[in-house]
Amino acid sequence: MAREAYSPAELSDTSYSHAVVENGQFYMAGQVARDADGEIVGDDLETQSRKVFENIGVLLDKVDKDFDDVAKVTVYVIGDHDSLAGYKTVYDETFSAPYPCQTVIGTRPLGDSPVLIEIEAEVPMGDA
Repeated sequence: MAREAYSPAELSDTSYSHAVVENGQFYMAGQVARDADGEIVGDDLETQSRKVFENIGVLLDKVDKDFDDVAKVTVYVIGDHDSLAGYKTVYDETFSAPYPCQTVIGTRPLGDSPVLIEIEAEVPMGDA
């Protein structure tokens, strides 16, 4: 099966593909709160989480999937936060039972980047 790469115009222009489907497997680059112009949207965890899930939704749509199809999310929370409440609010609006598996990792920022969160989603592409 040929590799299909996805870098929709709604997402920022990058030197890599935002998503790839190859051999029936969906791979997604970590998504951050960038708009189509490459600008970070928001300066708090809830606003950035909302934009990240919006970007993920764009990619899911390109492969005829939606958030109900997501099996696992890997979340990188960047910097010091007293609470994950902003992320949790958006997560609870985005997903319903049965919830996807979730891994949340705290990490340090790279330089002075305004990015507060990065999320990857895993989606099975088969009919099972």
